[in-house]
Amino acid sequence: YTAADTSSIVIDNTKPNITISAPSFAKGIFTIDATVADINGDRNQVSYTVVGSGAMSCVAGENLLCQSQYDASSLSDGNYNLSVAATDAAGNSNTASKTVGVDKTPPSLNSLKVEPRSSAAATIVKFIATLEDTASGVKSASVTIESSGSLNTLQLIKNGNVWENSETLTQLGSYYISVEAEDNLSNSKTFSSVGYFYLGASSCGNGGCESHENYCICSADCQFTCPSREYVECGSGVPTCAATAACGDNICSLNETCSSCSRDCGTCPAGLGGNGVDQPGSPGDEPGSNPFSGNGDVYRVILSNPTAFAVIGAALVAAGIAGVVLRKRLKIPGKQKSKKQAAPKPQEKNEDKPFIFDGK
Repeated sequence: YTAADTSSIVIDNTKPNITISAPSFAKGIFTIDATVADINGDRNQVSYTVVGSGAMSCVAGENLLCQSQYDASSLSDGNYNLSVAATDAAGNSNTASKTVGVDKTPPSLNSLKVEPRSSAAATIVKFIATLEDTASGVKSASVTIESSGSLNTLQLIKNGNVWENSETLTQLGSYYISVEAEDNLSNSKTFSSVGYFYLGASSCGNGGCESHENYCICSADCQFTCPSREYVECGSGVPTCAATAACGDNICSLNETCSSCSRDCGTCPAGLGGNGVDQPGSPGDEPGSNPFSGNGDVYRVILSNPTAFAVIGAALVAAGIAGVVLRKRLKIPGKQKSKKQAAPKPQEKNEDKPFIFDGK
């Protein structure tokens, strides 16, 4: 009679597999979910780290489902590394990471355009806002239009990189425009009275800056100055100072005109565009649109732009070389030197012989 005991040994050198689920951006309490899978089903310990560490409560199943709450209220805006670590019964450990951004800052307003800025009669006014939120992104935007104590809110619609919409304004008087923007974490901000529009008869040019006028509505009567290397920006209808753009950057900026920078805005046509006003940011005869108008303007534009002069010169040289090659391949004779021909002898008069054209 003999007896024998048998046992099996499991060799486990495999790390647990971890999958993390957490928001990309947060500003307060948020949830961390982790799924831990182990080939031998012996998940033992799971923890997480953001700033400070904490244990995760887990529920066993086909995989280990773990969850925890984290409060980011005390953290400054920025990106943080979220790590989840898991160790199995054999001591094999693994770590997975995810970046979580903390965003407590509302969107910023880069620019507002009010088009047009004034009108003598009821008209459609377009509002175009450029907003920026480098974290969670802009969720919604609106403008509040205030006139004579009445308020009207207009939701803006995202169109590419801008938010815009239009409204018909009929009541005479001044309109003050505010912009409100909200990001995807409900951080919001109102930018008060950043736009202006006037509806009514114009008194511009009477020598006095009226209460409904400003530099953007009537620069002839109203004054507004900016520091050196800055210009007056009038896109919103409210004069503000902005950094001066460089002449020659191929952009007709609001501080440039066809008189001050023809390289960017084109040359001024006769009568300054026919309206008697050299509008900032408004092209004159733009190079490329109608370059041969204006009694030789095209030559002045080309000569004032060394790059354009060099490109056109190179193109003309290349065209001449191509013409020579083409004539040689097609065996087309070039221009021959003319030989001096003797004067034709005078023909004898013969009234009986008719003139015959022989085709030569």
